Amino acid sequence: MKHLIRFALCLAAGSAMVSSMTAAARLLVVNGQFATLSEAHPEPFVGHMLVAEDGTIAAISPGSPPPGMNAVETLDATGMIIMPGFLSGHSHIAASVRRGRLPGMELDGLIDNPVPFFRAELYEEGDLHAFALHGALDYLRHGITTYFEYPIRPRFLNDELYREMFAAELRAGARFVYGYNVPDLPPAEARQAFVEFKAYTEQLAAGDPRFLKLALAKTGHIGRWGHDFFATEVAIAKEFGLDLQLHFLESNRYQMQNRADFAMMEQVGALEVGLIYGHFIHHSQQILDKSVAAGARMIWNPLSNGRLASGLADIPKYLEAGMVVGMGLDGQSTSDLADPFENMRMGLYSIRMEYNDASILLPLDMLRLHTVGTARAIGVADRVGTLEPGKFADFLVVDTMHPDTGPVHDVYATLVFACSTANIDFVYVGGEPVVRRLQPLKFDAAAVARDVRERVAAMKKRSGTPPVASLDR
Repeated sequence: MKHLIRFALCLAAGSAMVSSMTAAARLLVVNGQFATLSEAHPEPFVGHMLVAEDGTIAAISPGSPPPGMNAVETLDATGMIIMPGFLSGHSHIAASVRRGRLPGMELDGLIDNPVPFFRAELYEEGDLHAFALHGALDYLRHGITTYFEYPIRPRFLNDELYREMFAAELRAGARFVYGYNVPDLPPAEARQAFVEFKAYTEQLAAGDPRFLKLALAKTGHIGRWGHDFFATEVAIAKEFGLDLQLHFLESNRYQMQNRADFAMMEQVGALEVGLIYGHFIHHSQQILDKSVAAGARMIWNPLSNGRLASGLADIPKYLEAGMVVGMGLDGQSTSDLADPFENMRMGLYSIRMEYNDASILLPLDMLRLHTVGTARAIGVADRVGTLEPGKFADFLVVDTMHPDTGPVHDVYATLVFACSTANIDFVYVGGEPVVRRLQPLKFDAAAVARDVRERVAAMKKRSGTPPVASLDR
């Protein structure tokens, strides 16, 4: 926003090198250009960061580390930008296998074309595990270290297959909030299904810091289906103290019906739970005012909104009204690229064109929206979103020399205007490297890709979808 200060610092080129040392701490990062995005350090600085054995940040400060500060590993980040990992506040991870489909369709055309991915009977054991693993690794490759998962449940899909997505995402290595899709059942049965899933997550992820918390994600789009079932979802959210995320005011075609649905949402107590809007484009002033007063938050998905011609959310207006705003990559079936750099640029440039004002949103605003803003929106800002003591050491090592972006005059502007995921040298989660130059370090990416392609081909064959010429190898 206009009140934010622009910063200008020069950055030297260099390469990241890891060397072994002996100490209790996990990692010591030295000589990096830190963009912490924290209130304690509003300007980038050259300094150091110590990561404790448990993967949290023990210390971060300008300058060289004090005598005696060392760790098992030391990362010399000379010439590199160290920034928090990106967050996605609205994500359909298993949609990673559906990119490039129906390119001339808007949201409603995608929803109304169920073959083969929205037909529960076409899924076999292992399919959703493979698709979710593919999507979660894709997020990590692109520097997204935490996300809110909105796991779409094909209608009538059994719980055993549905649980595959949670297991795959826990395995992948990023942190996540899991928004359980309550099955469309009578209230008592729906509640029991949730209780059983909650017990399953607690057993599978016991003590695992990658699973941040459980939430709810509405089964469908209000205004299209699931209208009568929404009260059940709200009741479960109230009882268990859970956030509830829903697609709301996304579709241009159904915007007036969505606005009318807001009265129903009030009646069933939706504004009394931790409400998160996915999209929230076609608001009215009354809906905005009541939502802000209730503490509702929203997730902005510029790539998806542009691809589907859904419209442009009025982010400056929402921020001015006091709404907490985060950003999301949505599903790869609607954003296609799980790329936060492209997402920031798409959003920033669209808002500037709408307002005819280059100062309405600045690069630092976009970085904060896609990190700490999203952390606040999904309720995990105490653990992720900025680089500061006590939070997890989830960070990116950004190399502006490979590919070369030219001299760095402003760290924030270079990150947002000039960098891409190709500039990410390393992705760290909890002080451990998980991606190097777009390649997962703990998985055979080629094997994951082959498995996904074989499974999608089999699904299409089961559905009777005509085969198409393929470049897959």
